[in-house]
Amino acid sequence: MRIRSIKPEFWRSDDIAALDWFDRLLFIGLWSYVDDNGVGRYHLIDICADLFAPDLARDSQETIKRVSEGLRRLCDSDMIQVYEADGRKFVFVTNWEKHQRVNHPNTPRYPRPSNDSQPLLFDSPESLLRVTETLKTGTGEQGNRGTGEQGKNIPVKQVSRFPAYSDDFETFWKAYPSFRRKEKPKAWAEWKKAIRRASVAQIVSGLQAYLTGDVTYAPYPAKWLKADSWNDGPDISHQMQSGRIVTRTQRAQAEWDEDRRIRAEIQADEQRQGGGQLAITD
Repeated sequence: MRIRSIKPEFWRSDDIAALDWFDRLLFIGLWSYVDDNGVGRYHLIDICADLFAPDLARDSQETIKRVSEGLRRLCDSDMIQVYEADGRKFVFVTNWEKHQRVNHPNTPRYPRPSNDSQPLLFDSPESLLRVTETLKTGTGEQGNRGTGEQGKNIPVKQVSRFPAYSDDFETFWKAYPSFRRKEKPKAWAEWKKAIRRASVAQIVSGLQAYLTGDVTYAPYPAKWLKADSWNDGPDISHQMQSGRIVTRTQRAQAEWDEDRRIRAEIQADEQRQGGGQLAITD
């Protein structure tokens, strides 16, 4: 995922105004999903996990269905192109340079559409159902990354170097704060241990609850899993006088202020007592 900008004229564009509100959000999200040349791998689960991770965790079937339909509408509106090249599937944001100006673009990893590119047919409702079932069970093509579709372009001797991440783990990984996604192999090892202590649903829902708090200093995923942090949830034991739930940073600040107030009262009491003793001595 990459940082992108939105030009003011985007909101007044006739092409954008003709889109459904969800499709506008999906279109903007694709800007962050694709590389600096406007091209990204077309994989429905990856797109859903990157752009709508909480929704995917709550209702995977509905999320996959809505995103697939949105991509189809964007393609019909010529906002994106979905195609196949060299046996792989890609998505390209049409008129990419019109929407984004990248000053120092990275070297392109994927080819832009050409005359040789084949338009890609969108998934049928039946195939979407199979994708959803695959996501729930954690098996199938995405359950064996590096040995499925991607493995076709990897030498056989190199396949074993890629851990076989399950779809459930990938959903967790994509939902975790991006700036703290480090040490994926370690996280995968802890994940396999964690699902013996709790269900996948517990871990994912616990993560979603955790994300509602302050995640500025969130641990790396491996440490989060090892500590069974899905049981922590957002800290709501301390609330502001207004009754609203505060973040962990706000709670720490409130506790520090309260501690300082108590210390000030103690010091004031000691000064009064000391002053009284001096008066008696005189």
